[in-house]
Amino acid sequence: MRISTSYLYESYTRDIQTSQARYVQAQQRVSTGKQLTNFSDDPGAMRSVLNMKGLSSQISQYSQNLSKATSFLGFSENALADTNTVLNRAYSLAVQSANTATTQEQRLAMASEVGDLQTKLIQLANGKSATGDFLFGGQVTDRPPVTVTPTGIAYNGDTNPITVEASATDAVQINTPGSPLFTDAYNRLDSLKRALEAGSTSQIADVSIGELQSSQRQVNLARGTIGARSNQIKDLKTQNDRRVADLTNRASDLEDVDAAQAIMDLKTAETTYQAALQVASQGFKLSLMDFIR
Repeated sequence: MRISTSYLYESYTRDIQTSQARYVQAQQRVSTGKQLTNFSDDPGAMRSVLNMKGLSSQISQYSQNLSKATSFLGFSENALADTNTVLNRAYSLAVQSANTATTQEQRLAMASEVGDLQTKLIQLANGKSATGDFLFGGQVTDRPPVTVTPTGIAYNGDTNPITVEASATDAVQINTPGSPLFTDAYNRLDSLKRALEAGSTSQIADVSIGELQSSQRQVNLARGTIGARSNQIKDLKTQNDRRVADLTNRASDLEDVDAAQAIMDLKTAETTYQAALQVASQGFKLSLMDFIR
């Protein structure tokens, strides 16, 4: 059986192309560190990698939501801690002023300080988050939730919850509406101030002190709720981070190459490619007369 020159040429060419393709693929794996770059490399594995990366991206978005929620809750907690300080000072003034040894001149000075505490309370009620949203206006976050009017205090927000998506199945409320929390506190401070100006120790002892204690309990309850939500968010974020790490590792196992093995494969592919070229170069030297013999 005689082998034609064209058949040999096609055979050599096919061998060179095959070994060259493997050599190029090996080079690509070493340079990129990836063994999957196209669907044709391994359709099933590539599909799994893309699915895991998509899910990881979705979970990472939830984690970003939780980070923003943590910040919002942190600003709210700081504002309520300062509110508690304001109320504690007002309570201290009320107890002191109820003492019959306190002069009316001293009560008037206390009334002036309570007025300053009211101003501070309004500032806290209109506190903002890191992104400039008002904290205590419910879902109304673009204008101050509390304003002082000639007749008292007005709440301009609502009591609707602000929630963030923590996972595909979980949502967490992050806001604390300012009414009745701040409106009650302001009115109680106002009641104390009027009693101080009037020198009414009975009003202070029988009403103002108890009302201030009620506001202190309201603030502490709100702070406790914020603490519970912060812990919930912390746990959910930890869960999300673990899931992202697991998905990243699983995708890496499918997608990334073993560096040492990749280098060995590259050397093998290079040797095979060089051998194919050498064999072809020797084969192409044969003439038609060599085959006739």
